[in-house]
Amino acid sequence: MAGKKTIHGDGSIFERKDGRWCAKYKGRTVYAKSEKEARSKLKQLRVDDANGKVPPSRKKLSVYFWNWFDTFYCNNHTHQSCDSTENIFQNRVEPFLGDFRLCDVTTDDIQKLMNSLREEGYSYAYTRRAFIVLSELFKHAYVVEDLQKNPMDRITLLKKDKYKPAKKIVPLESSEVQLLEEVARRKNGRGNPLHRHGNVIVLMLNTGMRIGETRGLRWQDVDLENKVIHIRNSLVNYRCKDEDTSKTNGKKTMVELKSPKSFSGIRDIPLNAKAIEALREIKQYAQKHGYESEFVGCTAKGNPLGKDPIVETLERMARDAGIQKPVNPHLLRHTFATRILSNEVGVDLAVASKMLGHSRVSTTHNSYVHVLQEMEQQAVKLLEKL
Repeated sequence: MAGKKTIHGDGSIFERKDGRWCAKYKGRTVYAKSEKEARSKLKQLRVDDANGKVPPSRKKLSVYFWNWFDTFYCNNHTHQSCDSTENIFQNRVEPFLGDFRLCDVTTDDIQKLMNSLREEGYSYAYTRRAFIVLSELFKHAYVVEDLQKNPMDRITLLKKDKYKPAKKIVPLESSEVQLLEEVARRKNGRGNPLHRHGNVIVLMLNTGMRIGETRGLRWQDVDLENKVIHIRNSLVNYRCKDEDTSKTNGKKTMVELKSPKSFSGIRDIPLNAKAIEALREIKQYAQKHGYESEFVGCTAKGNPLGKDPIVETLERMARDAGIQKPVNPHLLRHTFATRILSNEVGVDLAVASKMLGHSRVSTTHNSYVHVLQEMEQQAVKLLEKL
C-alpha cells in the first residue's frame, strides 16, 4: 500500500490496494478515485469539523430515514405505499434501530430485527416489506456515498413456510350469498332499502371489484346496454402530513381518484342480471332522493362513499342474514373469484384472472389453488363414468 501522510493531526490520505484513495480525519473516513479527489475530501472534512457539521453517516438512523423518506421515497411511490412504509418504520424499525448512527448499523443488527419480526408472529409479507424498505434506504446511502458498505448485502429472510401463516379466507357459501342478496332487497314502510348501501354490497358480490374500485366507479363507466362496467379508476385514502413534524397525522386523511396501480387493473367486467338490477336500484334511489353525483356509490351530499359505510353496511347485513363468520369487503371479492372458478360457473383461469385484474395468471392460480384442486377431483369422478 502506497501511503501518503499529511502533518499529524491534520488527517491523512493514502492509496488502497484496490486502487481507491482514502482520506481520514478524526475518526471519519471517505473514499476517492484519485489523490486529488482525496485531498479535496480531506479538506472538506476539516471544514465540516470546524463548522460543527455532522456528516450524514454519523446522523441517527431515524433522522437520516425521515430526510430520505420525504426527499426521495415519497416522490417515487404512491400515497398508500408511503403510508405503509411510514407505519412499518415508526412501529417496528425505529424503536429497534432508530437511535443507532447510520454508520454504526451492522448486518447483525438488521438480521436481528428481521428475526425478531418472525419471532413476534409477523407474517412473511410484513417482514419482507420491512426488508424492502431497509434495502432501499441503505442502497441510497451507499450510492450517494454516505456509507462505504451496504449492511443489507448479506441479510437473508427465512423461507415463507417458517413464518406465521396468513389468515385463511373462507368464502361465503352460495346459500350465504343468497341470504345477503335477500337482505339487500328488504325495504321499509316507505319503500326505501333497509340498508342504504345494500346494493353496493350486491354489486361487489357479483363483479369482484376491489373496495377502492367500487368507491371510484362512476356512472360514465357503467354501460347497462352492453352489460359491462369499465374499471378505470380507484379511490384511495392517504394520511396528511403534519406541517411541524413532516410525519403523517393519523386523524387527517385525503381522498384521491387515480388509475389502478397496474395496467391489468384497467379492465372491463361483464354484468350479470343481479349486478344490473343492483345498479338500477342504486340509480333509482339517488333520483328519488335528489342525490346528484358522478359516483355510483355516494353520500347524500354526492361525495364518494368512504370505506367505513361499506364495511358497516356489510357487517349489519351479515348479522341480519344470520351469517356467523367474519366478513369484510375483500371477502366479497374472494367469494366472487371462488364462485366463477368453481364447477358452479367454470370460468377459464385466464379469463377469471383478467376479470379480477391480476397482473399474472399465476397470481390467480396461487390464490385459488384450492378451488382448482376441487375441480380436478370432480373431473376425475366424471372420467370414471366414461
